[in-house]
Amino acid sequence: EGKIGLIIGFDLAPHFDRWEKAEQLARKCDIILANRPQEKVCKDYSNQAKSGYDTQIEDFCEKDFKFPHKNLDNPAVQLSSTDIRERISTGKAFIYLVSKKVFNYIKKRNLYGFKSE
Repeated sequence: EGKIGLIIGFDLAPHFDRWEKAEQLARKCDIILANRPQEKVCKDYSNQAKSGYDTQIEDFCEKDFKFPHKNLDNPAVQLSSTDIRERISTGKAFIYLVSKKVFNYIKKRNLYGFKSE
């Protein structure tokens, strides 16, 4: 029986070891690193976190990720889960950014500040 896959953006990889129970998560899941815009640039890559958390990546490359993982060959899309949650909380359309099942799940549970019409 296979493991559950955990897909994370390459920009999260440098700080994955700081996640709560990262080692346990890495044992239980197949970690899959997804391309993000500019992910091939190892020096001077910066992702401005809304929370102010320092996400500066200096000299971090895929080979530096110490956990077993696979690389996802996906197009680098300028969109993040943070962007989607922000769209939901501000009442902007997001139905075209998630699957129908995910949209209905968010709507049914009023997640991320979703407001029914």
